[in-house]
Amino acid sequence: MAGARLIDGVVVVLGAHADAVLAGVERHGATPVICTDWGKGQAASLRAGVAALAGRAEAIVVTLGDQPAIDPRAIDRIAGARDGSSEAIRASYGGRPGHPVLLERALFDRVASLRGDEGARGLLAGSAVRVVACDGLGSDLDIDTVEELSGGGSSAPSAAATPPRGPSAPR
Repeated sequence: MAGARLIDGVVVVLGAHADAVLAGVERHGATPVICTDWGKGQAASLRAGVAALAGRAEAIVVTLGDQPAIDPRAIDRIAGARDGSSEAIRASYGGRPGHPVLLERALFDRVASLRGDEGARGLLAGSAVRVVACDGLGSDLDIDTVEELSGGGSSAPSAAATPPRGPSAPR
């Protein structure tokens, strides 16, 4: 989220090894939120992030920590695409839906009922979602190992492969 101009109030949701991450990783101004029930799936992290921002945000942008190649311009494009009628705005890459995803306030209460490892997939399926092309604005490729990060391995693209990290509120 560093470098995105249209968001404010960034949080990073931490679960497993939160203490080590807090001690060893620069947060670039993001406020940490500890998800104590991280072992219950992606939805637990999403609930924690939304709960941390819901009282002060009209919308929340969600990115994933294992997708470091998402360009800040993609975040700004999604945040800037709010139209007053869509309940969510979702990035696409080559026609494939991905992250970032913006959730409008109308969806916040429904996030609290999400469970398991699907994140907001089911929520989005039943909502008015605007898809915005983010081709050429980085990639939402899922990176799970140091080798993949350095280009020595490959990872299949994934829209929601691991717990959400870094919800933030658009300005």
